[in-house]
Amino acid sequence: MPTPEWKNKIWVHGLANIDEMLNSLPYNRGAKTEYSYPFSKHADALNTVQRWFIEETRLGIPVDFTNEGIHGLTHDRATPLPAPINIGSTWNRKLIRQSAETIGRESKYLGYTNVYTPILDVSRDPRWGRVVKTYGENPYHIAELGKQVVLGIQQHGVASTLKHYAVYSIPKGGRDGNARTDPHVAPREMHTLHLYPFKRVIQEAHPMGVMSSHNDYDGVPVSGSRYFMHDLLRTTYGFNGYVVSDSDALEFISDKHKVVDSYPHAIKRALESGLDVRTTFTEPNDYLTPLMSIINNGELSEEMLNERVRAVLTTKFRLGLFDTPLQHNTQDADKMVHTAADEAMSMEMNRQSMVLLKNENNILPLDASKWKDILITGPLAEAERYTTSRYGPSNNPITTVKDGLSERATAEGMHVRYAKGVEIIDKNWPESEIIPYPLTAEEEAMMEEGVRLAQESDIIVAVMGESHLEVGESRSRSALDLPGRQREYLMRLKATGKPVIWNCWTRKWSGL
Repeated sequence: MPTPEWKNKIWVHGLANIDEMLNSLPYNRGAKTEYSYPFSKHADALNTVQRWFIEETRLGIPVDFTNEGIHGLTHDRATPLPAPINIGSTWNRKLIRQSAETIGRESKYLGYTNVYTPILDVSRDPRWGRVVKTYGENPYHIAELGKQVVLGIQQHGVASTLKHYAVYSIPKGGRDGNARTDPHVAPREMHTLHLYPFKRVIQEAHPMGVMSSHNDYDGVPVSGSRYFMHDLLRTTYGFNGYVVSDSDALEFISDKHKVVDSYPHAIKRALESGLDVRTTFTEPNDYLTPLMSIINNGELSEEMLNERVRAVLTTKFRLGLFDTPLQHNTQDADKMVHTAADEAMSMEMNRQSMVLLKNENNILPLDASKWKDILITGPLAEAERYTTSRYGPSNNPITTVKDGLSERATAEGMHVRYAKGVEIIDKNWPESEIIPYPLTAEEEAMMEEGVRLAQESDIIVAVMGESHLEVGESRSRSALDLPGRQREYLMRLKATGKPVIWNCWTRKWSGL
């Protein structure tokens, strides 16, 4: 929140945007704030911040409050949605439009003016750690769903920002992180597959934002490429909003891709290429001070700076920030965010997103008169964090598979046993994905306990897959089977001859 010291900060000249303002980012204690909830308190807080920029900065230009929203708005107790790979699995344009309208409405009432969604990356290598954040592998399918998201969000006067532009989802060998460079994609494949969703959504839904990606293409960083950022994006596709960098994408021009010799020259390269706004998790002066230095020494023209600022101001005018920069009736946020109807929509989307791979002998739904003793087992049976991420809502109630199934089974007269059986990964991970290691005594004992209880049960529910530590940015894999000892444990359960219902959460799908 504003303090008297703010007048001595560099943002007294104004800022383009502030990302994730007072949202209580999940799993980050440093981001916890008293202003995120109740919802009206957050709307009031953002009004206070916005009023400071209008009344106390040199030019009085309102700030754009941005936030993530790929599976629900990244805000304390906003409406949660399933992961994008699950959203894609619904194949339901109407439902996805409804969910996007929810994100747009909640953003509007909470005070956010720009949401970083949808993700239009085409995932063709399932080893990549961020497949879970995409709608899938088909460009047409991705474009259709992405279009609905943009239309639904912007219907509420909130900007939708596409990501990650461009050719981001095919890193070499499925790897990302420190190797997030050099996608091996031929030009024709790039245009017909990976750029197709961006072209269609920009031309048909007119999003007000695009996020530039970390990677390079053919040795040139996308965030420092005039071809990608201006010629293709603005001239060919007709994009007329502003381009924001993914975190550190600008910094990578000099310190990872090394196509320039210094950070100031990375700034120059990015701005001349068409990047309008730089983002990362450091204070603005880290960027603005070297920017001012290259302007003052004549390395960057003032007209180029005007061109970048013009894109931001135009978007702010389109958002109505110069007409109504403050939220009115902020108490309405308590009635309009995460409503009972939103909860019902979320539940329906989760149901439609699930993938039933096989149902031999119609074993599902479970018949309480047939199955009296159930074993619930597996490393994710008691897991909670896999249901959320830092790109979605936080602090909503979570029911584990074990607790939910146990409550239902007990109510129907079934007896429930539980054994973890195996950890998600073993102590030699990730080397053990390639190099075999013998079971430890502890691993053997855990499996034996699970098998013993399985033999005493009528049916087994095995809950397995990957956690947030095996899936996500910089978390690619070399294989697609269950990590750690999970497959071996699953085979032992199958060997008991008892029916096995296998619940699996992986980077590819969520299924039964």
